[in-house]
Amino acid sequence: MLAAGACAVLAAGCGIQGTDVIEAGAPAGIGVADARGTWPLLYLLGPHGELTPVIRSNPFGMETGTAEYKLGPDPLVRLLMAGPTDGEKGAGLTTGLPVVKRLEGLRIDQDGTGAGAAGSESEPESTAIRLTLGIPVRPLSAAARQQLVCTLATDLAQGREATVTLTGTDGTLEAETCRVRRSSY
Repeated sequence: MLAAGACAVLAAGCGIQGTDVIEAGAPAGIGVADARGTWPLLYLLGPHGELTPVIRSNPFGMETGTAEYKLGPDPLVRLLMAGPTDGEKGAGLTTGLPVVKRLEGLRIDQDGTGAGAAGSESEPESTAIRLTLGIPVRPLSAAARQQLVCTLATDLAQGREATVTLTGTDGTLEAETCRVRRSSY
């Protein structure tokens, strides 16, 4: 009898009544701050295939004497193509790119376009980046292409609009822009 009474109390709860689902809008987005002058910023894929910015602190174990250093675009692409670290894998991060330990035929070219008025020394409004890889690019998924595009655009465009054209052993793809919203802070 006592057990039945205890079950009745537990079943009744604490007097808190259930509610319906409350709509709160779209899921939160990721804002990406400008990464110039900091540790390398790569884009990997999160547990649900979403682009996720990842900072690699001191990826080569260098004794830099400072907390930050700037890695050039060539080693940055090589880091991305080497795939996630064990720690990143443990956090559920993956890559859509083929893991390539020795990437041959890598070339990165960059042009600024849309500069201010003729004769002005203002910064270009946009950056065109061409990435040549020694692998086929046509089979790359949209997410894999965005990993490359966003990693390079964040590194090279320095806050400006950027388009990235990928060329591989099987031809050239249409230019793409990074679809991750950039933060203004």
